[in-house]
Amino acid sequence: MSYYDQLHPWVVYRLLPNCQTIAVARFRRRNDAEMYLIAVRQLVRNAGWAIAFDPPTMPTARAERRSPNFLDASAKGKERQRN
Repeated sequence: MSYYDQLHPWVVYRLLPNCQTIAVARFRRRNDAEMYLIAVRQLVRNAGWAIAFDPPTMPTARAERRSPNFLDASAKGKERQRN
């Protein structure tokens, strides 16, 4: 997700056949997205439109620090507890 997308979480989608969508515009505030949606519905009446909140996703610090042998180490610890 780009920096622009993180700053503009409200997305206006155009609904297409076969459950497909196209992101048409992004906004910082829901009110701006709703006003845009009113205007675009008047211009393109035969299309379906939707507003959605697309929150920025940040990787967790715990997942970044995890070693490749993380699962192996935890499995070995469980075996030691059993013995």
